[in-house]
Amino acid sequence: MVLTILRIASAGGAEMKKCIIIAVLLFLLAPASAFSLTIDYSLGPNGGPYTFPNSGEYLFTVLGANDDMATVQLALNEASLTVETFGILLTDWGKYEIDDAVQDGTIPIYLTFAGDGSGEWATFNPPSPVDIPDNATPISLYTVKGGTDFAVYLILNDTEDALEPSAYGTWNIENLSVNPQGIPRAISHFTGFMVGETPPDEPPVPEPTTILLLGVGLVGLGVFRKRFQKKTS
Repeated sequence: MVLTILRIASAGGAEMKKCIIIAVLLFLLAPASAFSLTIDYSLGPNGGPYTFPNSGEYLFTVLGANDDMATVQLALNEASLTVETFGILLTDWGKYEIDDAVQDGTIPIYLTFAGDGSGEWATFNPPSPVDIPDNATPISLYTVKGGTDFAVYLILNDTEDALEPSAYGTWNIENLSVNPQGIPRAISHFTGFMVGETPPDEPPVPEPTTILLLGVGLVGLGVFRKRFQKKTS
């Protein structure tokens, strides 16, 4: 698409060329998070059997990206027409780094490991399905990260198919990509998110290519108007 725009620029006047080249440079220098992600909606189940299943409903796996809150939100927005995630707004997060055994974010996250790529998660310690503290922070969405990919899971009520935040659940690596030996990537960290909802009439965020084309069109319109004014004066 960029090459096509550059060809258009070469066919136009000097002012048009400058404006379009500037627009292309802005497009190329935009942050990576502004561009579309690579999302796989049917990766796995890989490996297993696992001692623990995923307690959340599998949504998709994002390939070649990190699961910071901005990227996960972008993935939810892009996937909204496929897995009905429109309106989900991430409001807070907590992460447990496996290698360093450290936490990050404002939500405490604790994990157990069964030794087979699965385990338990909780926002209290030690993780347990019984005697959940009243002050434990519930989360509504979590990601399992391994290698350069992360799988996304939404915590739902099975009977009503609605969000049901929980302070305890279970995880495994079945929806991560596999290595050359066919083994799923080992978990590197687990991130839990609190979820709110955006207003139902909030418009979707336009994609960068749409913004670029709109910008180029407006630039061209401005150049045309300027030339027209010169001719009529």
